[in-house]
Amino acid sequence: MKTEPEKCLSGEWYDCHAPVFIKFKTKTHKLLLEHNALAPRNQREKVFYTKRYVREYWKRCFDRQFICM
Repeated sequence: MKTEPEKCLSGEWYDCHAPVFIKFKTKTHKLLLEHNALAPRNQREKVFYTKRYVREYWKRCFDRQFICM
């Protein structure tokens, strides 16, 4: 049986409220709150934070070729 992310990737019907998607959403929301809390004048820190976020969090998704749109 396919997992919900596998169903999503293959274009099948899937449960967007499955725990795996809730976990992705919660983590992304937390990281965006932290990113948006950085001062606008501190562009260098925002760029560093964004690169770290992509490297640490989304790399796992890209390795599995899973991208939420």
